[in-house]
Parts: sequence; structure tokens; C-alpha cells
Amino acid sequence: MNATDQSSASFALSQTLLLLFACAALVLPFFLEVKGQEQIAFRFWAESPWPQVCGSRAWFGFKCPACGLTRSFVELAHGSLAASIAQHRLGILVAFLVALQIPYRLMALKTGREHPWGDRVASYGFWGVMILLIANWLIGMLID
Repeated sequence: MNATDQSSASFALSQTLLLLFACAALVLPFFLEVKGQEQIAFRFWAESPWPQVCGSRAWFGFKCPACGLTRSFVELAHGSLAASIAQHRLGILVAFLVALQIPYRLMALKTGREHPWGDRVASYGFWGVMILLIANWLIGMLID
């Protein structure tokens, strides 16, 4: 296998993994439920909630900019928009952006381009989401 073939295989693998991650992030919440305000569990194994996985909360005792997104996705999957927003104000937007990853990654695999909608769209999209998450986090620290 030459370098071009290795690069193509690596590209295809990375895009496929990102596609699978996006699909899992959208499907898995249908099999989960929110326990109390802080935990989630499988619906069929609700007596065993998942442990706290946020490093920021475990190590420093405060929420990170993404805290609540999983619970927000779960509430959204079960049709509870108000509960989804209560868990994370940007959860619905982030879920929409994760859903956009499916056609985006499929197009990337088809065209062989890492950023099929253009480098600027990818860059502005990434930084826009990061700024929104951090702004939401800072606002939450002030009002929550």
C-alpha cells in the first residue's frame, strides 16, 4: 500500500467514525432516560444510572460548557422540548448540528474532500459553536 492509498484509507476511516459517532449520538438517547436532574440510565436498566463523566465537575466541582448536553439530547429524543432546554439551553441547536454531520460526512466520503461545504464553513461553524457554548456557560455561571 502506497502513501496515497494509506492517506485515502485513513481519511475514509476518520470520516466513517465521525459519521457513526453522529448516528450514535442521535439514536442512543432514545434508549436512555434522565434520572433526577444529574444522571442518565438505560431505560431497561434504570436502577443503575451512569456515573458522572464530566471531568470538570469531578475534578473542580463546576460544570463545563457541555454539561447537560447528553441529558438535553435524551429529553429531546423523548419529545420534551422544555426539559431539553432546561438541561442545556443550546441542546437543541447542538442536536441539529450533530444531525447535519450525517449528510456532511456522507458527502465527504463521496467527494473525498475533508470539508465538502468549504473550509470557511467548517472553520466558522466550529468556532461559532465553541463561542456559543462558552458564552452560554458564562451566562449560566452568572444566573444559575
